[in-house]
Amino acid sequence: MRAPPVRQVCVRGISSRMSMTGRRRVLVAGGGVLILGLAGAVLAPLSINLGPVRKRIESFASLALGGGGTVERNELSFFPRPAAVIHRLNLAVPGKVRGTIRSLSVSPVLLALLRGRFRPASIRVDGPDLTVAGAPST
Repeated sequence: MRAPPVRQVCVRGISSRMSMTGRRRVLVAGGGVLILGLAGAVLAPLSINLGPVRKRIESFASLALGGGGTVERNELSFFPRPAAVIHRLNLAVPGKVRGTIRSLSVSPVLLALLRGRFRPASIRVDGPDLTVAGAPST
């Protein structure tokens, strides 16, 4: 003679409370990670010494242009995406170009930046007032 099959008794509501608790934990953890990420993005510029970074940007721009240049001020932003904005850039490349640019903003490719290389994703020039020297006519 066979024993009757064992019935599984499920107390109503316990399984749904367990899944709700699990969902709540996931939501709380996700919210916590989001808040920490936002706080880090907002506080990162305050904790990073931006003076040397700004000087390096100025020297890189001067070297890339092949001449001298002065900057009134520059800004770095990390959120939502890294970018550098240079305000009132005065250029002087002897024999080639002279003038001012109201603002120049550069956004790098994020993946290349994380690998230690700089590759611009976008460059925006606002208010250029440049004089380009042409070849002397004969």
